[in-house]
Amino acid sequence: MLFAGGKQSADELEPIDVLDEDIQDIEDCYVPESIWGETLEATLRKELFTRNPSSTMPPPGSLIFDHSAGVPVILTLLTTAILKLGGEQTDGIFREASNRDDLEYYRDQISGGNYASITLDGAWDEKAGPRIDSVHVAADLLKSWLRSLKEPLFPLSLYSDCVDAGRAKTPKEANQVYDKLEPANRACLEHLFGFLKRLAKHSDKTRMDESNFALVFHPNLLRDESGDPMTFQQNSEYQRRFIHYL
Repeated sequence: MLFAGGKQSADELEPIDVLDEDIQDIEDCYVPESIWGETLEATLRKELFTRNPSSTMPPPGSLIFDHSAGVPVILTLLTTAILKLGGEQTDGIFREASNRDDLEYYRDQISGGNYASITLDGAWDEKAGPRIDSVHVAADLLKSWLRSLKEPLFPLSLYSDCVDAGRAKTPKEANQVYDKLEPANRACLEHLFGFLKRLAKHSDKTRMDESNFALVFHPNLLRDESGDPMTFQQNSEYQRRFIHYL
């Protein structure tokens, strides 16, 4: 309930029913402070609003997806940075841990939607601070962002379907689950999987093939709604196979 009435006292105010669509309108205007720990849509809204700060209102979902095709800038910048920093030639890419202090520094730098420090195209003003130069930091940032999403790219509601598809002996069931995803989720995964398949072509140098990438990335893309680590561990092999099938 909200209250109506211009100059009326609090005792005279009449309650107004707030409808579900009103609440949705409010949620559609939400711009988070950070890109970490948010939904995919909130991240896209943060990015678009950060680049258009003169906007009087945060953009609605329809405009967000029209503008970005569902793929956040953070995702494209980090995959580009990994390639530019030699990811295709890096032994143990995505397995070797980065320097913890460096990782936290760049997490803080990009948290508010300012991605200058991870943008490797164009000239760089040294007064703006350091620009990312470690492929392992870029790789860990990518995994960290995916893992932090409030709703993983494979939604919680599809977790059981994903595990069941991983038990199957062919990719058919996995593709059927994939087809259930929202367009923005599919767009993100198509970008990510295309990037990982490109890296996998250099497994002779990286010692990381598609099966290895599935092992590394399934915890960042799938999550059990119960949050029970034992259940997640028991399903680990099925989760890996599900990602590998795709």
